[in-house]
Amino acid sequence: MRESWFDIKGQATGQPAGHANIYILDEIGGWGITAAHFIAAVQSTAATSHTVFLDTPGGDIFAGLTIANFLAGLPNVTTHAIGMAASMGAVILQAGKTRVMAENSYQMLHDPIGWAAGNADEFRDYAEWLDRLGGTLAKTIAARTGKDLETVAGWMQSKETWFDAAQAKDANLVDEIAPSMMVQARYSTNRFHSLPAALTGRHAPKNQTPTLMSKFAQLLGLSAATPPPATPPPAAPPAAPPA
Repeated sequence: MRESWFDIKGQATGQPAGHANIYILDEIGGWGITAAHFIAAVQSTAATSHTVFLDTPGGDIFAGLTIANFLAGLPNVTTHAIGMAASMGAVILQAGKTRVMAENSYQMLHDPIGWAAGNADEFRDYAEWLDRLGGTLAKTIAARTGKDLETVAGWMQSKETWFDAAQAKDANLVDEIAPSMMVQARYSTNRFHSLPAALTGRHAPKNQTPTLMSKFAQLLGLSAATPPPATPPPAAPPAAPPA
């Protein structure tokens, strides 16, 4: 079974009839799993109500937007942040008819981040494209929260704006606060500039993406943490015969 950033538990796995729990617990769009895979999996449950549990650092913008729009179109969706709903995770959180955060969870908003290569004109075009994407996300959040666009854009244009559950409720980024939950996440938080101290101990301490060295180690049947045995030095050449 291939890795995935989401899981779904429907009636066949103990949920009430007509209800499905959806878990997004990793980077959105990772492992080659697309928004199309997510939508097909949700539709296959034939559920009429859904709870989406979120603990994600974000991920692919277009996958996140597609998922948010899909969930917003369903009749009965509750979104529930149980750890971190950052970046596109915060956008998906806004898709719920009811938005819930665990008391010890956080959500984070920021402008889109990307990488480009090319000449100066291409960099300017890319910067303009990122600005347009940021504007789209800001409008989406403003429409759901009732906040003016300038306020939401201000949250996003800071390098990162973090909200605990109480702050998010004050900002109308969430409707309800639920009891605390302890969740061990599966992703790295190294990407964040100002991670709240409460989140530093519960997430993976390093990037879990296999490195080139770890891939070589797997091919050789070695532990990635154990270096291969050193090659013995060549034998010394024989001594020259006496003259």
